[in-house]
Amino acid sequence: MCLQGLGKIQQAKGQLDRARELYQESLAAARASGHPRLVNVILTGLGLLARDAGHYQQAHRYLKEALKIERRLGREHEMASTLHELGNVAYLNGRLKEARRYYKQALDIYRRFNDEIGIGYCLGSLSVLAFEARDYARAWGLVSQVIAIGQRYGDMNLVMTALKQVNAFLELPAYRD
Repeated sequence: MCLQGLGKIQQAKGQLDRARELYQESLAAARASGHPRLVNVILTGLGLLARDAGHYQQAHRYLKEALKIERRLGREHEMASTLHELGNVAYLNGRLKEARRYYKQALDIYRRFNDEIGIGYCLGSLSVLAFEARDYARAWGLVSQVIAIGQRYGDMNLVMTALKQVNAFLELPAYRD
């Protein structure tokens, strides 16, 4: 676990190759220990690291493996987070239908848990897809919901993400002038 922490530090410093090495060492130790929860956490970290490095297929593999472990352990709330990250990877790789499917699966789980923040982030991701599909009315409605959730729970990161989306709307020719 200590190696994973060092990996996170290296990742934050932008030292992605060194971070990957530390995560890999940590993963080998976790697998040897037979502790599936620890393996899951490290796989997720490796998936996010690969995503940040632009290695989307690798990120997808790590996150899918983490999702299998979460399913086996019955950790449904964590599954929602991993599904959302799989959606992000699919989006970044240009697979928008797949991204939508992952975001909706995550959203369904967050709704079952009544996790408003998780719901807000999923709606924000879905608003980006609606924007890309030029379904501006839907995108605007989703962004409005995200802002309301962020304000209600004091999550300024959620509000700022939604406001960036509003800025994108304002750059459209229809909103200029």
